[in-house]
Amino acid sequence: GLHLIKPRYVVLDNLTIQGLQNGLNIDDNSEYSNASAAQYIIIKNSTISSTGGGNNDAIKASGVNNMVIINNTLSGNGDGSGIDFVGCHDSIISGNTISGGMISGIQTKGGSSDIIIHGNTIQNMTAAAARAINAGGSTGTAFFRPPLVDTATDPTAVNYEAARITMLSNIIINVDSVI
Repeated sequence: GLHLIKPRYVVLDNLTIQGLQNGLNIDDNSEYSNASAAQYIIIKNSTISSTGGGNNDAIKASGVNNMVIINNTLSGNGDGSGIDFVGCHDSIISGNTISGGMISGIQTKGGSSDIIIHGNTIQNMTAAAARAINAGGSTGTAFFRPPLVDTATDPTAVNYEAARITMLSNIIINVDSVI
């Protein structure tokens, strides 16, 4: 639908994106070590849906920092998510309504940290074994942000799929797995 590469200081308000594989894709252009490549993004008051086969996310964010996703309606079908964060940090997901045939409502993985998931309604996810909120995952090692560090050469390194993911006051209705 819409692909933003290395955006900074962007507000997306009152959009409607429908019927495409990834509704909204925001990324750091594969600059995995550059924490400022994509940052300060607000997505609000929008309706975004994804359809088709494969990994279909309403909002896909990779390597984005300081992001606010608030008061949106997100839906989709396929193996994707309403919101899929890979290596995103210092962000807030609040007040959204997420539904549809997706495998997860909100997913934070690939080194994501310091995410607040608050006041969302995740409902009527029809995919088998759907998860409302997924903190962690199974990201390919090449895609982590920050990049993984070899603990054999640096025993002080800390690698994680997701850290400091705070979930507060979300309403989850008719989903196989809550978290």
